[in-house]
Amino acid sequence: MKDYKRIIESILFLLPDEFSVEDLAKRLRIQPSKIKKFLDELKEEYDKRDSAIMIREVSGYYSMTIKPDYVRYIRRFVREAELSKKELKILAIVEKEGKVLKSKMAKIFGSWVYPVIKSLVSRGFIKEVRTGRSSLLVVTEKFKAYVGK
Repeated sequence: MKDYKRIIESILFLLPDEFSVEDLAKRLRIQPSKIKKFLDELKEEYDKRDSAIMIREVSGYYSMTIKPDYVRYIRRFVREAELSKKELKILAIVEKEGKVLKSKMAKIFGSWVYPVIKSLVSRGFIKEVRTGRSSLLVVTEKFKAYVGK
């Protein structure tokens, strides 16, 4: 028998996303009531441990995070340039293509790319070069240094 509780723990540990009981039940193909039971057990286990890690539930969504008392210390070690999954996805495509139209990215992924691109530009990872009604996106030297190229 699969140890779904540990599988759920692994998912929460590895992925920065928040998951609802329904999300997990659908993806793991088990009953939502079992998922809820496993999440409650995990939350209780972490609450009992003398650990800086906790299982958090906010509005029905669960995630693994750092207890508030430790956040100020952790911030000293987190790089300013940490990138989200969406940012990494955009950067990977721009780097692979060499240059890509912003409008093409929006057609492929939808309008969520605009604030992500804006963030990447403001942080210096990509630059926009106006071409007609759109912009060409290219990676910068800062991005290349970030990934060690």
